[in-house]
Amino acid sequence: MITNTPFYTPNHQKYEKDPVLPLPLTFDRVMEHRPPTSTSALFNLPVEILGVVLEFVESSSLATLALVNSDCRQLARSRQFADVCLGYSKSSEALLCLLASETSERRLNNGSTYMPSLGACIRRLSVSIDEYTLRQRFDLPNSSFNGSVGLGLGLTLTEAEQPEWQRILKAIKENYLPQVQATICSIQALPHLEILNWEEDYNLSQGFYSAIACSSIQHLKLFHPIIDKSFEITSLQPKAWPLRTLHLELTCELWMKETTAALCASILRLCAPSLETLVWIHRGHKDYQTFGDGPIPEFPCLRNLHVKMLQLEDNSIMGAFLNSRLVNLKIVHETDILCQSLGGCGRIPSLEAFSMANPPLDFLKANTQLLMVDFANGGFSQEIIEAQILPILSTFLNLTSLKVSWPKSRSLLPETSLCLIGALHSLKYLCISCGRSKDWRRNWEVDHKAIRRHLSPLRYLQRLALCGDTYRASINSSNFERYYIDTFATADDLGYSGVPLDRVPSDVRRLMLDSQLGKPYWEKRHEEKIMLEAKEYINIFQNLEWIYLGERVIYFEDNGCRMRSGRVVAPFEMAREWSYFSSIFGMS
Repeated sequence: MITNTPFYTPNHQKYEKDPVLPLPLTFDRVMEHRPPTSTSALFNLPVEILGVVLEFVESSSLATLALVNSDCRQLARSRQFADVCLGYSKSSEALLCLLASETSERRLNNGSTYMPSLGACIRRLSVSIDEYTLRQRFDLPNSSFNGSVGLGLGLTLTEAEQPEWQRILKAIKENYLPQVQATICSIQALPHLEILNWEEDYNLSQGFYSAIACSSIQHLKLFHPIIDKSFEITSLQPKAWPLRTLHLELTCELWMKETTAALCASILRLCAPSLETLVWIHRGHKDYQTFGDGPIPEFPCLRNLHVKMLQLEDNSIMGAFLNSRLVNLKIVHETDILCQSLGGCGRIPSLEAFSMANPPLDFLKANTQLLMVDFANGGFSQEIIEAQILPILSTFLNLTSLKVSWPKSRSLLPETSLCLIGALHSLKYLCISCGRSKDWRRNWEVDHKAIRRHLSPLRYLQRLALCGDTYRASINSSNFERYYIDTFATADDLGYSGVPLDRVPSDVRRLMLDSQLGKPYWEKRHEEKIMLEAKEYINIFQNLEWIYLGERVIYFEDNGCRMRSGRVVAPFEMAREWSYFSSIFGMS
């Protein structure tokens, strides 16, 4: 499920790209319809052509362009400040100070500034403070850190550093972030803001939510703002909020019967008419969500829905979502009420991609039009997979992508299951996981010959991923579970085949006894092994673009020649991140 949410998430998702970049606003908009003061012919061009010209200016030259005159400065700013991230750097503080000054000026001048404003150029604003930036600014020694500062949570501090960090974090919490919040709440300060990405553990006020509901924001990500009491948005202005994308991930610090249900319901009611994509990750314990006794909204534009750990009080919320024309649906950590809603909703004709570990079988039977199915990390036994899941999938005539997992206890992939998968002739993308695919100890001793034999009917196959596969270091080796851990060099690797270990020179013997020193030799041996297997796969699957096996991706390229012998096989190592396969198989 590719939702195209226009959010930049630094350091959190290694493989995640930012699919929507905010383009600079046209010159007339950043000038707020002021006429240019310059007599240059450049500003006689139509604003659309002027925008194209600006694209060809090197980024390094924008600062020089800004020095020419006030019009050129605003033209350069439209690119320089289209996308802004407020950390706690000196430049962030200076920018925040300038925005506050412009806000005060607008209040005294009927919403206008005397000179073209910087705030008018900002289309996307991210609020994210990381430890690395703070250490650079305050000249503190670097140490290992884990992404966002989170106002002191998760920092790696020495005893000597703690007082200094407490001072810095107090300044951020009591001075800096309140200023950021006030700037965002002032609609006049950022008249063209379309994308807001909040990524700080901070208690945003009730007024903040009411203010952004009246703003021009169309794409909103609320990542871990703290909620410590029950409230809802009380907006006097719009009865509808033209929000198109919403990522809702609140941090709950509630007492007793307090809940975020009223806030979440009020947000959803306001943006329901225009909402296209919703990512709702819920982490509150016993914080049950409902639309309550109020009206249940309709979501006519909702196409992409991703819910995780969502606790529901009743069917009102999921019922409203499932009545929309969904195209992509992903559910993580389902609950009984959620499964009841899904099992009873019947066919969703518009649905193309579906991801859920253990979905109701009635839902699968009703939605045979699906193109992509992802059973995530798997909640089915082998018996259910063979007796029910794969037979149901055989009725999916247009299924092109499948991701399926066998239980962790399985050390062999049943050939009967492979036969059933081989009968899904429309498949183009297939990801199979078996055994302990994420653990350092692996138990699936893969049989590539059986896989090739039973999957050979899949003549349209373009991508194949085998997750959790392990091998024996040698024919006589009995321990295949530690294959990726025991990365020692062998006597054959070092040219000492048949030589007793005590006669091998000590510097060479270290390579055979130390897994880190011997790893380069193991890597070479492992690469040769999977290259041989990959070449066998390309002999069977003529349309194969790449294959993942042995924790490596191998690409196949025509290289200007249609013959198999002319293909180039290029391997590279890839990190063990399951989310990578989710994006590759169309379910990110």
